[in-house]
Amino acid sequence: MHCYKEYHRTHKDFSSIAIDATGKFVRKIVFPDGEKSQYIFLYQIIINFDKNSQSVWQMLSAAHDAETIRLWLVKWVSLGARHPREAVSDGSRVQLNAMSSAFNLTPLKTYIAICFKNLHRHKKTPINTYIRLDAAHFVHSITGWKYFKSVLHPSIKQFYIRCICLLIDCTNLDDFQRILLLILVICNVAHEDSTIDIEGEMISPLGANHNPAPWTSTQSVFSQETSPHLSDTAPSKVNFSPPKNGN
Repeated sequence: MHCYKEYHRTHKDFSSIAIDATGKFVRKIVFPDGEKSQYIFLYQIIINFDKNSQSVWQMLSAAHDAETIRLWLVKWVSLGARHPREAVSDGSRVQLNAMSSAFNLTPLKTYIAICFKNLHRHKKTPINTYIRLDAAHFVHSITGWKYFKSVLHPSIKQFYIRCICLLIDCTNLDDFQRILLLILVICNVAHEDSTIDIEGEMISPLGANHNPAPWTSTQSVFSQETSPHLSDTAPSKVNFSPPKNGN
């Protein structure tokens, strides 16, 4: 607790914790009647303090519901831990619900609605702790989508994964909407030279792929060497347009 308090004191405006769980450290309990317990998970709160990762709060539990995790987090706060500015999870919905309830005193669905409304308001609703998804876990979950297993070329999958990474990196709603629009144009129009009218703007997949903004204004989470910006992935180099039959 002292370690976290010192961390929060020195990183008050950008304090961040990560919450994760693993079941590989503890074996199931075998009861006298031969029955086994549920999987026992080790839950931890991790901080990165002075370039070192430090576990500041732990729990062993065979219950993996949102209420159990919420009570664990509430207990931590009740012992004197200040609310972090950011809490990161691997995407487990029960963890996300528990984090929102414990730190923001609101269900996850309400928290998401507040965040969305804040994007459109000059006067924003205060949020104690921003709930984040770990980008690596999120992207990894997308790579397992069944739709990518039937693609004709690996570059098609790589292209759309990089598109998702660009969306993750967006820092304003206008860029997000523009990138999403261009992605939808590329993936829904069968021929790259076909043109569609979107609110008076004529866009084709070829034009969307060469659109200088906001592709070039958004930093990819991958390195420049492994993931060039979409403006560099021209069809003359790699053909990312859908097959001609639209499948």
